[in-house]
This record gives sequence, structure tokens and C-alpha cells, in this order.
Amino acid sequence: MYTNALSRRKFLAGMSATLALGACGGGGGSSGTAVPNTAQAGTAMPRGLHVSIVEDSHSSRTLTWFTDGIEPLDAWLEFDAVDANADSSALSSTQFEHRVSAAADPTPGVESFTHRATASDIDPDKAFRYRVGSDEGGWSDIYVVEPSPTEDWSFIHFGDHGIGELAQKVTAEVLKTPSDLVMLAGDLSYANGDQPIWDVWFDQMQPLMANRITMAAPGNHEQKDFGGDTFKNRFTHPPKPLTSIISPGNPGSSFYSFDYNRVHFLVTTAGALIDDGTLAEEILNIEADLSLAAARRAAGEIDFIIVMQHFTIWTDQLGRSPANPSLVALEENIIVRYGVDLLVVGHDHIYQRSVPMAFGLPNPLGYTQMLVGTGGASV
Repeated sequence: MYTNALSRRKFLAGMSATLALGACGGGGGSSGTAVPNTAQAGTAMPRGLHVSIVEDSHSSRTLTWFTDGIEPLDAWLEFDAVDANADSSALSSTQFEHRVSAAADPTPGVESFTHRATASDIDPDKAFRYRVGSDEGGWSDIYVVEPSPTEDWSFIHFGDHGIGELAQKVTAEVLKTPSDLVMLAGDLSYANGDQPIWDVWFDQMQPLMANRITMAAPGNHEQKDFGGDTFKNRFTHPPKPLTSIISPGNPGSSFYSFDYNRVHFLVTTAGALIDDGTLAEEILNIEADLSLAAARRAAGEIDFIIVMQHFTIWTDQLGRSPANPSLVALEENIIVRYGVDLLVVGHDHIYQRSVPMAFGLPNPLGYTQMLVGTGGASV
């Protein structure tokens, strides 16, 4: 295996590189801390809090949350850096050092608003303490998010989740399993157009996502929620790799990329939101992003390239075997050309891992597809 990995690195990048995904191997972020809110509740209590990144993964944190009502209240993200040994009394009583105003957009299909705010230039070596809300509407509990490590770290990936008992068991296990990043490969709430189900899903996921950076891809079931507009509204992701021409001003980009230490992640829709008219734009973005990532890997700036999307490219599942012809034609040639290391997907409600492959055949110069569609949806 190591010989193949070394040959592949030389072939793709012309460089000497690490042979194992050491940056992702050990891992160790905690599940974080929630300090009960001692402030008086208001008329628009924040709910569904989740942490993502739109800027640097070490020195920034973005918060997204929801409030009910027909008019948005002014809302804020208050935050500071805290030492690891701070006790709960200090965490709950110490005044926050910083505050940033949150943007607000109507949440599709419900009388609520989606708020988002980014804390920039935070201390990368200290835990991030925060709360969101307002004096008028009420404040959330206080949460503490551990700093992103620079050495050993880990991420958890799964798709096909939902709000049922099995989905909640998966969430409980993830909460008990230390990681620094959670990657969700689409088909998240299974609202299928029933928008209040999204609120249930976010409420169930808040204990996890308010404490741990979470990045998501849309699945085909997200297409059923206003053509994917709900997904774009309720999540906050980095901007698209190229300047958007077709659909500018989308704060919850459905395809985007980011770095976590020496690993480059590209998240795609893989056509899951086919009706939103951005597929041609997305293919251009995939090509441009992966070509730049491959050049950066050759220059020694990064070590690995990971792509996440909902749909499998190759599968042996009945009715879907052997491959998705559109993705083979439009996407796989780009993935192989630029030496993607790992493709993480969902869609089929099973666990499956391929050997390194290209176009359905074992190939030491190809990519590995990791299918984890076991988030809780029925098989």
C-alpha cells in the first residue's frame, strides 16, 4: 500500500509527501461545553445553533441560528477566548470581550429568520466562548468550542440522517466520539418539503453542531425543499471557489472549498440540486478548484485533497449499479486528472469503501471512495 501511495504522489505531484493521512489520523477535539443561560428569556430565543467556517479554520468561527417571528430583531454574536482550565462559574459570569452584528434572512417556509455572524481574528490557541441573541429576544446558552489543532486531528463523515430514533442514536455516538470536524454528506433532515422538520433536525443536532465545526453538502432530498433554497439559507459556508455569475449573493453556498491544516476539502452538489441552474458553473468551479489544489500539493503547501458530495460515482447497490453515468462523464475525469485522494459520499444507506480506483477499475493512481450512508435513514 505504501509503495502505491509513494508512486502516486510522485506521479501526480512530483514531490516527496507523507504516506499516511497523519494530519487526520489521531484526532482529538472534544465535544465542547454548554453553560446554561442565566439571562432572562425573551420573545425570540435563538435555536438551532451551528458552527461552521467561512474564513480561516483556526482564527475564525461562523455561527448560524434561527429565531421565530414575522419581523427580525437585531441579533448579535458575543465571543472571546478562554483558557482550557476556566471553570463553569467563570464561563457563565465573565462579560464577553467582543460582539459582532448578525445578518438576518427569512427562513424558507416558516415564520422564522436565519441569522449568521462571523468572529474573525480569534486566538487560534485558545477555546472559543460564545453566545448569540439579544437583550430583547433572549440569549442562547454559552458554548465553548475547542481550538482547531495543528497536528493530529480527525473528522467524522456520514450522510442520510433524518430525525428518527436511529438518526438520534448516530448523533449520540458522534457526540461521544472526539473529532475536530463533522462532514455531512447530504440528505440531512428528510423534510421533503415539510419545512418545520428542518427545525426539529436542527434542534436535535444543536448539542453537536453548536460545539463542533460542521460542514454540509446537499443531497437529493434537499432538492425537495424549494429546489435547495432551504439548504442554502440554513447553512453558512465559504463562497464558491470562483466568483459566482449565475447566482451571486448566496451566503450558504452549496458548493465550496476550504483548507483544514494541510488537507484541502472541496464540497460539491454532484447535481443534487440540478434544477437551480448552477451545474455548468459548478463544473467550472470543480475544475478550477482541483487544478489549483493539485498545484498547491505539488508545491508542498498541502498533502491531501478530499471531495465530499452526496451521490456515489460507483456502487454495487441494486438499481444503481454499477455507476452514475453523468458523474463519470462530468466529474470523475476531473477527480482523476487532479489526483483527488479521497471521495466521501452518502446516498446508499450502507457502509462501503473502495480500493484506489479510476473509472471503476482498481488503479493505484486513483482515488478511494468512502461511502457512509448510515446516518440513520432506513435501508
